[in-house]
Amino acid sequence: MERMRKYQLLFKQQVQEQLRKMLAPDAQTPESEVYRMIHSIKGTAGTIGLPEWYAEAIRLLMGLEEEGERMYTSRQLYGMLQPLTELSRMTEQELAAVNAPPAQEDDTADERQRNVSATGTVLVLDDDIGLLTLLKDELETQGLMVLATPYPDKALQWFYDMQPDCLVLDLVLPDSHGFRFLNQIHELCELHLIPVIIISARSDKDTRIRGYEAGADEFMAKPLEMDEFSVRVRKLVARKRRLNRLLMLDENTGAYTMNILEQQLPRFAGQRSGANLIAVHLQGLRGYNERMGYEAGDRQLRRFSDYVRMQLRVEDIWVHERSGHFYLLQPEFTKEQSFAFMDNLLHGGEIASMLTEAQLEVRYAILPVQGDPNHPGLVSEALSRISRIVTLGEEYDNGISGSTDSLAAVETSSSQLPIRLVIVDDDPLIRSILERQLRDIGGDQSLELRTYPDGLAFMEDPWNQEPARYLLILDRMMPRMNGMEVLARIRSLAPSTSIYTVLMLTSIDNEHGIAEAIRVGADDYMTKPFSMVELEARVRRLLNKVYMNK
Repeated sequence: MERMRKYQLLFKQQVQEQLRKMLAPDAQTPESEVYRMIHSIKGTAGTIGLPEWYAEAIRLLMGLEEEGERMYTSRQLYGMLQPLTELSRMTEQELAAVNAPPAQEDDTADERQRNVSATGTVLVLDDDIGLLTLLKDELETQGLMVLATPYPDKALQWFYDMQPDCLVLDLVLPDSHGFRFLNQIHELCELHLIPVIIISARSDKDTRIRGYEAGADEFMAKPLEMDEFSVRVRKLVARKRRLNRLLMLDENTGAYTMNILEQQLPRFAGQRSGANLIAVHLQGLRGYNERMGYEAGDRQLRRFSDYVRMQLRVEDIWVHERSGHFYLLQPEFTKEQSFAFMDNLLHGGEIASMLTEAQLEVRYAILPVQGDPNHPGLVSEALSRISRIVTLGEEYDNGISGSTDSLAAVETSSSQLPIRLVIVDDDPLIRSILERQLRDIGGDQSLELRTYPDGLAFMEDPWNQEPARYLLILDRMMPRMNGMEVLARIRSLAPSTSIYTVLMLTSIDNEHGIAEAIRVGADDYMTKPFSMVELEARVRRLLNKVYMNK
């Protein structure tokens, strides 16, 4: 029960905030919104060990309709919701816990390491911040990387960018509906065999059948049993990753999967005739998706891949990694021959017009395949090296890079934006430690780093106004302008959603701060005190996301 304490406090704070808005003197609340709040309470309360809340929610739902058209005044809601107001009042002990200074973490080193070693990616979409936080924390203790958000639009963006190993979806969402979201991603789930778990407080037979027909692999009724939930998620993630290893073709692009490259690259490394590995990055796809929609982006990706495949020899191996990232393995070609091939390929009439029309460009890098074919790290080292070459955009380690810059429809594309790591914390010791630890985290990939004592110093720096992509590590509590104010300001800017990636630092007992960070748009959060090993692992994962969206 002690384990659920922080989630119970977070839950109460969240309900207090919702009630405060609904019971404001001039407030008017649609019946559908009241229903959604009570429905969410029902689903979460049982999961986190609050049976009296669960019983009260069931009683209140009997008098409400999900699609009801009544409009309630605060006076009408006052009596109806009075039991919830009473339940949400905190005891002196609870208030003391909320306001207490950060406690020392009691995680063991093994538990920390398990948190760092992600064995799969899970996307969780649920409008209840308390439950969302619980699910994220629980799954991360199982060694999974978790993307958690209450916003369908952000979940859709993450889904297409990251193609997770499992999706966990609530049916009741703000300004949307779980089935509507599921329809949007159904085709991609089918193509990439991404499993879906629906979690819902509504678990009648008709809803379950509709969920399975919409593509769900599992349907779990709220309240959730966390141990069972974790097992089901891990099982589906493991199955997805096994299938990835078995499959040879990516159905969306017609290219081979990475498994083929991992099998074939060592074979060519041991041959005298040699081979070249070519990384091909289709840049600007993220912007195209935002302008034209994800389905149009998939069609453009397929069109590009089909064109390339038609130009290849029988012995060439064309591989799709993710989004607009491909690899080409060319046996018996010198580096100069591969460069000439790519130059002719990308400056052909059809591909040139396609890139110009869609405002896309291609960057590529060529690396001769060399090394001991029996070395277990051969593939990972080759991929890491060629990634550095294509990112740096210059000759490096006997590799060579090129691009279709002259074909780009815009002079400055997102692929040309620098990557900047920003640390904003009022504690000079913390800033110094983080700066030393993270200064070289980009490796050979170009990465600019600056630190600031508060949010205002960061926002007023002209450096922040220059075109770039930013990974911000923000402390929540700071003088002048705190992390929440910075986050709210950058999220209010039209282009900021694709420019800023934010990791929020907050106190271990500040559950309200965690909830607000997620609600305003933080991409991830960590509680103080934190392990530098875990922080570095999270920063690396977020940096990979930033580099992928270049």
